[in-house]
Amino acid sequence: MNPKISVITPTYNCESVINEAINSVLIQSYSNWELLLMDGASQDRTLEVIKEYSKDSRIKWRSEPDSGIYDAMNKGVEMAKGEWIYFLGSDDELCNKNVFSEVFKQLAEGDDNVELIRCRSMINGQVTDIQSINVPDIAYDILQHQSVIYHKSLMLKHPFEKEYKITADQIQFMRIVSKGINSLACDIALARYSTEGASSKEVDILYSRDKLKLMNEIFGDQLSKNQKYRALRRMALIQIKYDSLFRGLIWLFQAELIQKEWRNVLFCLKHRIYRTIGRPLDSV
Repeated sequence: MNPKISVITPTYNCESVINEAINSVLIQSYSNWELLLMDGASQDRTLEVIKEYSKDSRIKWRSEPDSGIYDAMNKGVEMAKGEWIYFLGSDDELCNKNVFSEVFKQLAEGDDNVELIRCRSMINGQVTDIQSINVPDIAYDILQHQSVIYHKSLMLKHPFEKEYKITADQIQFMRIVSKGINSLACDIALARYSTEGASSKEVDILYSRDKLKLMNEIFGDQLSKNQKYRALRRMALIQIKYDSLFRGLIWLFQAELIQKEWRNVLFCLKHRIYRTIGRPLDSV
């Protein structure tokens, strides 16, 4: 068993980091791969760097304006020749030269009908848990797409929804697991994940607005009332503590509409005010 894996890497103005991502694929002991570099019309030297690698016929690239990272990913899926799809960020890198060999060795020993391979990733030197497909976990936004290898048929059935600029992978994964999925869990860390990318630093405002609607639409009664409340409240507290009071309160109002615990809104508002004026902020 030697299936081809298509590694898709969206790029845009990443001349200083793209070498490491490409080299981590090039050194793989597993040889049946292709690397698709989907560039969004970079203005720096990214294309010059990419072209230096194009002598390897397994490395292909395309450069044209796009509407964001998920548009580039969708284009990569359409271009892919592999049976399996893996998304590697331009500032990420595979953990070692044997990750694909180890994954496909375990796949060969498992079920023939696997559609999703769940692994680990590494963030700031810490190895994550194996990616969960438990519905409440996914509702709580516990997803590292660097930990997941998808069968191409899944990606064609569930393309990224491009209007969600930061969290389309999260929504896609919600849709995938909600229908039930035959997956393989591999105790392997696939990639070192950079915390400098957009998904680590920015907030998807549209997703913040639509979170409850999406949970109801996708999961329905797979989530209890309390699980929906916990998912929304978790995101609200993260927003209030670290990013936007306004967006956090929107999430919190949605959560408290479920439980009708309005005192929690006032509690979080008080703590954000304390933080703003420099008073100690207790754990929320």
